[in-house]
This record gives sequence, structure tokens and C-alpha cells, in this order.
Amino acid sequence: MTILECCEPPATNMAVARLCLGATTLLPTVEAPELLICQTPDRRWLVSDRQGIRPLEEGHEVLLQGRRWRLRHAIAPALTLRFGVSQDEEHVRLEILGGERRQDLGERIHHGSLLLLARQRRADLQAGHAPAECGWRDVTSLERMLGIDALSLNIHLFRARRQIAAALATWGVSLDPVERRRGQVRFGDVPVEIERAG
Repeated sequence: MTILECCEPPATNMAVARLCLGATTLLPTVEAPELLICQTPDRRWLVSDRQGIRPLEEGHEVLLQGRRWRLRHAIAPALTLRFGVSQDEEHVRLEILGGERRQDLGERIHHGSLLLLARQRRADLQAGHAPAECGWRDVTSLERMLGIDALSLNIHLFRARRQIAAALATWGVSLDPVERRRGQVRFGDVPVEIERAG
């Protein structure tokens, strides 16, 4: 995991001190970027700003909204997603576990869609399929299994991704619970625990 860490004391208690970088990150916002930070295919980091494009390495600093930020490679805690499922499978809770931390995401309809995908990936792994092919579900069959249309499925997956990203933003880590390829979707490569009530 690669982060930008603020080198200066925060102006307020609400000020962000760490930013988790994705493969391509526009900062401070997509709508009004000052910086573009991206990772090349050979895993090097580049920054693009008014001064041009240049390499960005461990310890290098950039200026963002008048504050100095330093690039760091942090060790992310091992994350696990824990599903809590009612006996009738109508209610699904989700928690994120990481080291000593725990984040309860509550009970949401979209957790059921993630649970179905997580079970599929686990079943394929247990059946001995190649990891690269485990868990992929045809989108149409997934819609039928869940009893929803394509729009509803996309909304479920979007909400799940957004909820998990928002929860992990305060941890300074990220994970994507859903992977896609043409016509198919699967649960991401994330350890899972499934607990069934009573």
C-alpha cells in the first residue's frame, strides 16, 4: 500500500493526514486536480503537476493545497471480511477485520450480493479450480439467482464498493471487494469468514 502522508501539523482536527493512493489518483479532487499521481506498469510512481512529469519515490515530497506531503510505502494490515448471516439468509451483516481493528458495516441488502459471490469463490477454491478462474459468475445468472435486474445488481455492487471504501478510508488502506471482466463478476481476493446464526 502506498500513501501520501502530510508533513505538517493539521490545521484542524478534521484535516486529513494520510491519503491512500490508487493506480491513478487525482488530488485533491477529480473535478479540480492539482496533482495526478499514477503507477506505471513496472510499479514506479510518477507525479504530474504544473512543473511537469517526474518520478515520485519513497520519501519524496509534493505540494498539495499549500501543504507538503511525503510518499510512503506502508504495511497494510491483513484484512478479512466477516459476513453474519441469519438462519433464513434474509439478513446479512458485514464487518471488516484488520489486526486489532474492527469496523461493523451493519446489515444492508447489498451485503447479500457480496455473500453470494464470496461463497462462489470459496466453493471454486475448495473444488481445486485455478485461483485465476475461481469465483467468476455470469452476470445474467447472478441476476436470476438474486431475483433482480441488471440495474439493481450494478447498484448493489456500487453501494458495496462505496461503503467498504468509505469505511477503510480512515484506516489508510483500500480493497476492492468486486472484480469484473466482460459479462462476469466475482468477489475480490479477500479472506472471508461466514458466520451463520444459531
